[in-house]
Amino acid sequence: MGRLDGKVAVITGAGSGIGAASARLFAAEGAQVLIADIDEASGHGVAKSIGDAATFLRTDVTSSTDMARTVEWAVSGHGRLDVYFNNAGIVPSDTTLVDLEEAILDRVMAVNIKGVWLGMKHALPVMVAAGKGSIINTASVSGLRGTANQFAYGATKGAVIQMTRNCAAECAAAGIRANAICPGSVLTPLSFSRRPNMNHDEVVAAFTQRQPLPRAGTADDIAAAAVWLASDESIFVTGQAIVVDGGMTSIRRV
Repeated sequence: MGRLDGKVAVITGAGSGIGAASARLFAAEGAQVLIADIDEASGHGVAKSIGDAATFLRTDVTSSTDMARTVEWAVSGHGRLDVYFNNAGIVPSDTTLVDLEEAILDRVMAVNIKGVWLGMKHALPVMVAAGKGSIINTASVSGLRGTANQFAYGATKGAVIQMTRNCAAECAAAGIRANAICPGSVLTPLSFSRRPNMNHDEVVAAFTQRQPLPRAGTADDIAAAAVWLASDESIFVTGQAIVVDGGMTSIRRV
């Protein structure tokens, strides 16, 4: 038996990276999964690779209409919604807060904050009616500590952590759990694309040196945490920022 047998899950930003790894693992553990992503080619590709347990729906997380449709897919197609994983997010180029352009800040806030809020806003009524459900939000270690030249990203991920706590407090009596995952340095397509002057091995080596555990993080590491939070194994866990970073934020590297 799978750990998520019979569960229905929506995962935003599931066309690549952490979202795609999570979609595959959710499906392998028995869940029906909606791949919600704005990139049609990538989203369709992930859904096809999974098979009958996955469906793709083009989704702009900044659109209330699109986010409502993800919940409608769960209810109309499966009669339930057990897990809503707000994973979609963007990382702007490093820049000082003085040089940060207003349009870029607005875009990062729209995707990373508004997108998470819309996911919770539309998923919660269905979960409350059912008396159970798990909200999972992707935050970051950047939301837990200050990092130079990551003003917009760090601010939005800090907001995600607090939004998660507020959701947990508000919905606990209704049987809803809400938790955030804070990844550290994780190798994803985005990690490589943001470093065009480094080859694959150089990026891996750089990420390996960032934390005490002697390897770089992978999307599968985060997916494993998400499956646990989606499963009944974490039934008494809510309002938490689960850090998955190889010890980066809590252990001083010798």
